[in-house]
Amino acid sequence: LLYDAREARMMEYLQHLPNGVPMAPYLIETLTGLSEEGTVLSFVSNNPIQRALCAMRFASNQQGDALAKLFGTRYFEAGTEQKPAPEVYL
Repeated sequence: LLYDAREARMMEYLQHLPNGVPMAPYLIETLTGLSEEGTVLSFVSNNPIQRALCAMRFASNQQGDALAKLFGTRYFEAGTEQKPAPEVYL
């Protein structure tokens, strides 16, 4: 219950940011180019994947769907391991 309530508050916060969630300039173009060259892209976060997808949904440049598609189904939660712990990447 505590987890769900916390995530709900975080999603509501992201949704109501006045300018949306900022995305790095040229991120889509850079990752698309890497993907087209054969690089397999994966998303790794210490945060819940649900939160990451929510942040993409409310991207300030409306490119969150494009970003999410670049990772396909390769989303991983690193848990309590601090990056760059290699296990999640390997």
